[in-house]
Amino acid sequence: MKNTTLSLKILRINHDKDIVFKMVDDVIDIIKNSNLNYLVGPSETTIDGNIDELMNLLSSIMNFVKESSDPVFISSQFYYQKRGITPLEEKIKNK
Repeated sequence: MKNTTLSLKILRINHDKDIVFKMVDDVIDIIKNSNLNYLVGPSETTIDGNIDELMNLLSSIMNFVKESSDPVFISSQFYYQKRGITPLEEKIKNK
């Protein structure tokens, strides 16, 4: 049972949109390869999992972006519910 949602926003402080889009695409690939459920939104990506899975994913993303020569701002929010969370698919289906 998944009990945590991570909302992640990465802002690269660089005005070259091609460089920014490339980094965002690479981070989305890391998320995709985690095999966790995720939803890419216009300003952040939301991922469902267990806290350990999400912390490992966040660590992988941090290791990737720290190689950038530009400053990077990363905002992460965790929502935890012991009895389990409503999966992303259900949240979308109910709209």
